[in-house]
Amino acid sequence: MEKAKQNGGWTILEEAEALIIPHDLEDEFQQKPDAKNYFLGLGRSDKRNILQWLVIAIRMKLIQELEFALIAVYSQGNKKNRNYH
Repeated sequence: MEKAKQNGGWTILEEAEALIIPHDLEDEFQQKPDAKNYFLGLGRSDKRNILQWLVIAIRMKLIQELEFALIAVYSQGNKKNRNYH
C-alpha cells in the first residue's frame, strides 16, 4: 500500500472515478463535438470505464517508453550515461 501511495498507483483512477475528462481527450472532443455528445450521453459506469481504460493505457504506454529508453541506455554499454531518472 505504501509503495502504491509513493508511485501514484493508489490515486491513479480517482479522476476517472470522478468522471474528470483528461485535457487531451477534451481537446479531441473540441474537434469532434458529436463524439463528445455521444460520450456525455453514456451512463456513469460506461463513462468511468472508458476513462479508467484511458488512464491505464496511458500509464502502460509511459512504462513501455521508459523500458525502451532503459534498453537503449543499457545496449550502449555506457555505464557513465545513467541519466534515466
